[in-house]
Amino acid sequence: MSKALDLATFVIGDLATTTDVTDAINGIVIPDGGKVLQVDRTGLPSLTSSTSSTYATLLTSNSITLDSASNSLLVDVDLAMEVRGNSATVTPEANVELRDSLGNVLDSRIIYHAVLAGSNDSRLTFTTRLQALYSPATTTETVSVFFKCDQGRLDAQDTSSITITEIAA
Repeated sequence: MSKALDLATFVIGDLATTTDVTDAINGIVIPDGGKVLQVDRTGLPSLTSSTSSTYATLLTSNSITLDSASNSLLVDVDLAMEVRGNSATVTPEANVELRDSLGNVLDSRIIYHAVLAGSNDSRLTFTTRLQALYSPATTTETVSVFFKCDQGRLDAQDTSSITITEIAA
């Protein structure tokens, strides 16, 4: 796993701002590290909103088949979101989770916006990233982002995406 971790550290640290991740890292080899075998990106097709306090699927990756059961997956989720009072609260709150195909939570965020002025339609626009480096239980894997909004409304912008990178052991 250390080769995969070395490569993941390189990718996150040096290539995180690359706009076309697939072309930038596909096939790259790090000395004393792993090799990127395949990269897949799935984008959110349109703005998606929720006011529900129950988790729902926001975005699911394409299925990826690993070349070997000993390989690892590096998952990067870039989320462009807006949390708002929605005329109902001055303290909107939302949760997002990255889960593997078995439902295990790989990473999560709580989004909370406290409004001092007392406006129940204030909004906070932000970007956040969910990340995971793990070895899936099977050689065919998908990951999903789930979201819920305990108070107010959460909007996920269509620039949100999941990038999955298979790294050789």
